[in-house]
Amino acid sequence: MKKWMLSKAVLSLCLMSLAAQLSGCGTLARGDSYKDTYRGVDRDKREIANAYLWAPSFGLWPLFHIISLPIDAVIDTVLLPVDLVLKHAPKKELAQSAENIPVFAANLTNLPDFSYSIQNKLTGAVLTTGRTSKIPQSGSISPTLDIFSVMKTKYPEPRIDPVEIKWEVSPGSGNLHGTTTFTETRTPTSNLRLAKGIIILFMPCNSVMVINSERSFYNSNIINQKSIQDSFKKLTQMAMQSQCAPAEINPELQDVWR
Repeated sequence: MKKWMLSKAVLSLCLMSLAAQLSGCGTLARGDSYKDTYRGVDRDKREIANAYLWAPSFGLWPLFHIISLPIDAVIDTVLLPVDLVLKHAPKKELAQSAENIPVFAANLTNLPDFSYSIQNKLTGAVLTTGRTSKIPQSGSISPTLDIFSVMKTKYPEPRIDPVEIKWEVSPGSGNLHGTTTFTETRTPTSNLRLAKGIIILFMPCNSVMVINSERSFYNSNIINQKSIQDSFKKLTQMAMQSQCAPAEINPELQDVWR
């Protein structure tokens, strides 16, 4: 049995080596490299250096790339003139694909949780809907937003559409005696393209704050930031004194929609 397994492993290795010699592994996946030239070799080097690939594949997958490396170097050299031309060619706009990132809506008001929606202010299209939570949950239950629904890449400059955030508070919530709809307009920052998530903070005085997050899950520590706490305390005091007015965004806040 052991001899049969050993023979099978040797046969698999031989077949992989033959395939590498005939095709060049890194060259087949050279599109995964961000290099302008010698992309096949770059892919091979990254796969060989990836320690997480050695144990699961018993070293066969990195070995596959080691064997493929000289072949890919030859192929990359042959393709070098083409890669250089592509490198210096004018970049054409590529068709945008959806990139959905999670939205976390934290309820920092003294009201029960409520539903909200985000719409593109220019087109009126509903981009996402959800419900607030004292502590938003991460995972598949989180609503998502397609960042390209508001970030339009058009030559010569990209356009960022403003959005309207709407939420309704039902009767019995606080001192309200009827369903009341609130609307805030916010314009995403250009850093939205790099964001992994969006955090919406519904604050006292019927104000809302939207922040680009570098994480794809809700980080409850965000509300402990001094700049956010300062804004929260100010709005809370204004609400207690019935002096609510359009809130001024703390200039110290980073990645906040204006």
